[in-house]
Amino acid sequence: MGGLSDREDALEELSHPQGGPDLPAHSPVLAGVAAKLVRRAGRDHELVAVAEGALHTVDLHLHRAGENDEPLILGGVEMGRRRRAPGAVGALHHEQLWGPLDEADHLAREGVVKLVCHRAEYGTGVALRCLYTDLDGTLLGRFGNLFGDAEGNFSRSPALMLEACHRAGVEVVIMSGRREAQVNSDSRLIGQTSYIYEAGCAMVIDRERTYLTGEWVPDSSGAPADRIVASGLPDRLFESFRPRLEWHAPWHEGRELSLLFRGRVDVDEVNALIAEREDGTGLRFLDNGAINRRMPGIDVPHAYHLVPGGASKGRAVGAHMRARGYLPEECIAAGDSIEDLGAADYVGRFFCVANGPENDEPLREAVAGLSNVTVTEGRMGDGVYEAVVTTLAAR
Repeated sequence: MGGLSDREDALEELSHPQGGPDLPAHSPVLAGVAAKLVRRAGRDHELVAVAEGALHTVDLHLHRAGENDEPLILGGVEMGRRRRAPGAVGALHHEQLWGPLDEADHLAREGVVKLVCHRAEYGTGVALRCLYTDLDGTLLGRFGNLFGDAEGNFSRSPALMLEACHRAGVEVVIMSGRREAQVNSDSRLIGQTSYIYEAGCAMVIDRERTYLTGEWVPDSSGAPADRIVASGLPDRLFESFRPRLEWHAPWHEGRELSLLFRGRVDVDEVNALIAEREDGTGLRFLDNGAINRRMPGIDVPHAYHLVPGGASKGRAVGAHMRARGYLPEECIAAGDSIEDLGAADYVGRFFCVANGPENDEPLREAVAGLSNVTVTEGRMGDGVYEAVVTTLAAR
């Protein structure tokens, strides 16, 4: 292994490994050579192609192979689950090139998973059962595109993540600040029956809705969102914080349980003002993360919600876990905001996608103090993919 000093040696060794061309697929030599090749492949398309063929479980074009071992992780995820779910994860739709299934499983255990488990301190040995993920800025790429990355380029990472979850039996629950109609549609598109909407104000499990806003529920006096507007509180906020706070138009319309703003304000200062007002009892102003929307004089605007009844994404995650009977160690969550980070109080590990801390200094400070939080290398959907496959491989 130490003799692989250059590109030609790597290609030769992988094409004709020690032991001859009939080397069994579970050989640690083959796995080790492929791992070394992956780590230094970079943009060398020939090396990428050879490594893909050797491992027959990885689409390396989706990864920065020279930076980490994610391709090998995905290989381990797929081969470790091949018995329960025939098929392949992501672009892994090739015929097996070497050996029977037992040997492939052995390769996953010996040649792939061990390469990353030393880095996966969050491995528990317990099966992953649920992923909670934010939408905008997390699962979705630029401009809310499921198949776009942070720069707007096409990306299959979210689809690969969803396929890995499907084959491993992992429920995917969207936790979003969006209105129910939007989140319902998004959940159906990814084949899921549970979701959390309006920043944790309510959840739906198998078509059964549960409000998580205490006494603030729709009744004969109207929807909570309409009652908050009628109180005059939003006008008071605009008087105090304009031009740094405004409605997040047009998405602020048609909401039932909460109000939606955009801008850049001090959340504690806003909540202090709300607490001074009688009509502010039971209301909380929260930061739901950076948005891709320009505002004069503001470098990175954020989306803000005004929610009633102590609602939060974290509490909604906890409520869903109790309803499903999930243990903390069986669940992970992914997000890009301070509000999303509340889920870390309930799940075994929270993954903060890289673009979140990049755009939010308070979030950088917050994640630094939490032992069960990992900041991903990938941004947006690439980060969620990273969270899922590394967790599955570590288990």
